[in-house]
Amino acid sequence: MATRGQKHFRKKGTNSVVTNEEIYLMVMLFNHQNKSLEALARKFNISRSDAKEIIIRSRFGGACG
Repeated sequence: MATRGQKHFRKKGTNSVVTNEEIYLMVMLFNHQNKSLEALARKFNISRSDAKEIIIRSRFGGACG
């Protein structure tokens, strides 16, 4: 269950939720391998806007613990 201020990101076409491990991997791929938001969205089967929000939240706190 999401706590206050926490958002669950859902994968496209399924009812599964993006895990913390997947979020961590997305952030590492974006920051250290310069993967684009489009590439991350395709790899993790999420929308581009969700990928962008995950990256933004990781930079300003609120994601990954």
